[in-house]
Order: sequence, then C-alpha cells, then structure tokens
Amino acid sequence: KQLTPSMKRRFSFFLLLLLASFATFSSAQNRLKAPLQFVSPDSVVIWGQDLTNLRGAAMSMLVDATPRTVEVTKSQWKNFDVAVNNFKETAAKQFSIVGGAGDPFAIPQGAAAAVALYQNASLLLMTGDARRADDMERLVFNALLHTVADTIHPRGTKDRLMASEALLSAPGMMYCTDKEGIYANFFLNSTTRIATEQFSMIVDQNTEMPYGERVKFRFLGLSKKHLPFKFRLRMPLWATRQPGDGQNFCYAGKERTAPTVYVNGHEWEQPTIERGYLVIEREWRSGDEVFVDFPFDVQLLRRLDAEGKAQRGEVALQVGPLVYVCPEKYETAYFSESAAKDIVGKFNDYGVPYLSFNLYDATDVPADASARPVPVIAVPYMLCSTAGGTAWWRECK
Repeated sequence: KQLTPSMKRRFSFFLLLLLASFATFSSAQNRLKAPLQFVSPDSVVIWGQDLTNLRGAAMSMLVDATPRTVEVTKSQWKNFDVAVNNFKETAAKQFSIVGGAGDPFAIPQGAAAAVALYQNASLLLMTGDARRADDMERLVFNALLHTVADTIHPRGTKDRLMASEALLSAPGMMYCTDKEGIYANFFLNSTTRIATEQFSMIVDQNTEMPYGERVKFRFLGLSKKHLPFKFRLRMPLWATRQPGDGQNFCYAGKERTAPTVYVNGHEWEQPTIERGYLVIEREWRSGDEVFVDFPFDVQLLRRLDAEGKAQRGEVALQVGPLVYVCPEKYETAYFSESAAKDIVGKFNDYGVPYLSFNLYDATDVPADASARPVPVIAVPYMLCSTAGGTAWWRECK
C-alpha cells in the first residue's frame, strides 16, 4: 500500500521527533548563545473561574503576594555548569510524580515544588530545553495547585505561602522570547501582551487545558503588518511519550508522533523540532492562528530503576498534564494493564473531571484480572484534599 502525502508528512515528522529525542540527550543541557526572557506576569490575563486561574488561586491563599520575574543573572550565566549540577543533585532526584518531593500524601509538596519551579525556569531560559517546561507544567498543575486548594492543612504555613508566590509568578512563564521569536511553554485560556525590542503583539490562547486537548493561538496587534518571527510550540512529553530528564518515572508504551499542527486552517507541512519545540517560521499577520489537538488519552507511568529502566510492579495515571489519584488507599487491590483500555474519563455535575475504572482484589486469588473487580474513582491530584490516598497503584504481576 502506497503512502499518501499526508502519511508521508506524518512519517517524516515521527523521524524528526526520534532524531530530536536522541539529540536532546546530548544537547539538552547545552547553553544557548544568549538567555531567553520570560514575559512579565502582569502582562498575562488568565480567563477562568476555577483553579486554572493561577493568579486567583494564589491570591485566595495570600492576598498581598507579589509575583517573581525569573531572570538569568550574570553569575548564573557564568556558572551554568554549576546550575546544571545543582539541578541534577537536588530537584531532578527529588522530583515526584506530582512535581514535589516524596510521597504526595505524606509530605507537604508546596515548598519543594516552588523551589523546583524556579530552578527549572532558570534552566529553561539558559537552555531552551522543552523538558524544563514539561517539569514546570507538572509542578503548576499538580503539586502547586494542590497545595493552595488543600482544605486539610492549616493556612499560612511556609509551604502554602511559597506555593502561592510560585503560582502568582507562573503566568509569566507561559511564554519566553528571544530575538527570533516566541516560545509557548504551557497552555491556559489567556491573553498575553508580549513586547520586545524586535516586536510586539497580543497572543490570545483559547483552550480548555488542563481538562481538554484543543489549543488555539491567535496573534493580534502585530507591530508590523507583515512580521517575520519563529513561533516555538512545545510538544509535551505526555503527548509524545518521550523520556524525561533525570526523573525517576517514565511514560509506558511506545513513543508516538507529535500531533498535527494547523496554521490558518492548513496543515503545517514544514515540521522542525528544536529542543522539544515545534518551530513555525513564517511571516505573520494580525489575526493569524495556530491550532493543535493534543492526544488526551490515559497515560500509564512506571518507576525507573537506578539504570533508568522501567519497572513493573506499580503504575500511575495521567491525562494531559494532570496526575490522577484516589482519595483512598487500596492495600489489597491491584491494577491490571490489560484493563487500562476500559478506563472511562468523565465530568461530574460540578464540572470536575474523574476517571472510572476497576482494580482487582488479590486477597484470595492470584494477582490478575480474573479476581473480583473493585470499582475506583480517581480525580486530579490538584483537586484531591485528603490526608491520605493513592498515587501509585500496585500492578498485577
């Protein structure tokens, strides 16, 4: 069977992703020629009434909090190798499935997550490595939002105050710029004013993230009628299942092609991947749009051993950037990979997403899917306010 032109483009895109993933291991921590810059947090308006309005979530915990604009200092730039080594020895090793440190239900996550956010942000500015933005997204939409939304622990703790400041700073990290253009790092329904010495514009981002797969960017108010620049769109690891960097977990299953991206309704036929970003280089006009549907199926994650190999025995669940957990502990029930295809994602009457699936009771029978099913409901970690719960499920042997 002959390949159609569309199939050929997708195959070429997949090869580019594979080459990019190999190249990333050797060049990801290479310093750029000049550091990137984040936009000002105050230049971003997030349109939302729930926790995804990061500024509102932060100020509900700390009214007089002020955002921090992360910039690369001369000392950091000069001592780049030290910053990379510090990251590998601290944040990367401690990084949990929700972005904090340690057991997500036993240890407060906010302070560790805030420190990790700033570390990843600084390295992103120095390397342009999309994996740093992947970590930032995991931190924001899991550990940090969970910390400010938690109704169990007391208000005013250092953990929650640090999380509030980090969330107030996070909108400015959605985009960064260089002389050539814009990096889109993570996705929220928002309007952002971007101004540099080379260009200025308004970027409208229309999306249901982190609950839905569709993202549309619209560029307005360009400083020139025909403005050439590069738009770099991050290809999330949860969309391509590519390996992370220094984490102790990975996505299960084969790597897959990046989603198709459309510019003004037409498939972008010149895919180029640089350090995890899809690069769209063209001459832009006000009103131009970029559209993408990311895969939003349930992802299984596994722990890595000391050699970086995926281990069977436990799995975690993730949809898009959200890690799903169960408010209860299941000491004698197991997850079956064969039943993963039957996981159903829904929204309750209040608009809260959840996953419905079965574990299997293994008290009196072998640990496999022939055991008695145990119905389970899992919710996003950021919305789970319990003193205990399950983030990692034991797996059928």
